[in-house]
Amino acid sequence: MMDHNNFTIKTYMAIMAERDAAIRERNMALEERKRAFAERDMAMLQRDAALAERNALIQERDDAIAALRLQDSSTNDNNTVPDSPGNGTESATSIYNNSKCIEP
Repeated sequence: MMDHNNFTIKTYMAIMAERDAAIRERNMALEERKRAFAERDMAMLQRDAALAERNALIQERDDAIAALRLQDSSTNDNNTVPDSPGNGTESATSIYNNSKCIEP
């Protein structure tokens, strides 16, 4: 009878040790999952910051291009005679009228 109780206690102890090991393994997996989520969140924050910086630089570039075009157009307006041939600003009407004069 003593052997039967000893076997039962050993079986119980083995089951409890296995359960404890499974719990430790689960807890380690949960901690690893938390670390993975934290790394993912950090990567997403870095991505968002990079996108915001890129968008700001694109806006700055677009503003600079618009300023240069405005400056260029105001420089061209001040230095040329409107609708004169050769300044690239002829209107469709003046081109049409000029072509009528050239036709035989």
